[in-house]
Amino acid sequence: MFRQVQEAAAICVKLAAVALVLSVLSACAGKMDAASPGIDDTIRTGSVLPGDWPEGPEIGSDAATIRNAVTSADLPALTDGTLAWANAETGTHGTISRIEEYMDAGDRCRRFLASRRNYDGVLLYRGEACLSGGSWRMRDFAPADS
Repeated sequence: MFRQVQEAAAICVKLAAVALVLSVLSACAGKMDAASPGIDDTIRTGSVLPGDWPEGPEIGSDAATIRNAVTSADLPALTDGTLAWANAETGTHGTISRIEEYMDAGDRCRRFLASRRNYDGVLLYRGEACLSGGSWRMRDFAPADS
């Protein structure tokens, strides 16, 4: 019985030490200034707007992956109208929806919406790919709100 009490006391001491260390370290996370106590206005979350994100080479790679999925899809076989896509090269994935096929000046085209999820969040893109000269080309691929 005495041994169990000692073990419980040792666990409580360890937990108290961890709590003390964590509370001291939490002071490093923000502005802890005795001269200006109150709200810490130095920390920002969500301060980078989607339009400010860099359009790097991964966007082009994802656009090509989405184009390939859209253009190879058997539209009548899509039961719920959505199509999943994933780019192993960038680790990005999402879904494609609202795929519409139409003719434009003799070219077969497909218009669509695609979600793009990666480490910096989820964005919705609108796109259009057309079959011209024997190959599919992306005519439009941009964030849906632009």
